[in-house]
Amino acid sequence: MPTSVLVAERNVILLDAMVAQLSMAGYVVHKAQSGLECLGKLRESWPDAAVIDHQLPWGGGDGVAAWLQEEAFSPVAVVMLVDGSLDLEPGDTNRLWLRKPFHGKTLISAVEAAVRSTRRRPAGVGF
Repeated sequence: MPTSVLVAERNVILLDAMVAQLSMAGYVVHKAQSGLECLGKLRESWPDAAVIDHQLPWGGGDGVAAWLQEEAFSPVAVVMLVDGSLDLEPGDTNRLWLRKPFHGKTLISAVEAAVRSTRRRPAGVGF
């Protein structure tokens, strides 16, 4: 079964580019443009990975990630997208951080690494 990925990004041009890159790499991709839409998509089809814009409107990336951690029936790999100006929290190991702008191959590598790390964790541990 192909790996499924939910991409949640506020910028529609970047969202469509990420969806195209991941689709061409063989992923089944769903998309969202807000935290609320992202939560709805997560409830509809629990993906293997979620690529989430840290600054999503209506919930933010941190809010979505917190919900995932609370509701995790099975682990979801999280790649958090951040703008270049945001300081990353060095102690946060529950997700992979990817700084914008990035190359399409970097996105695919980050998703692959996040999925691999999540599959090594037992269900219910982290996300």
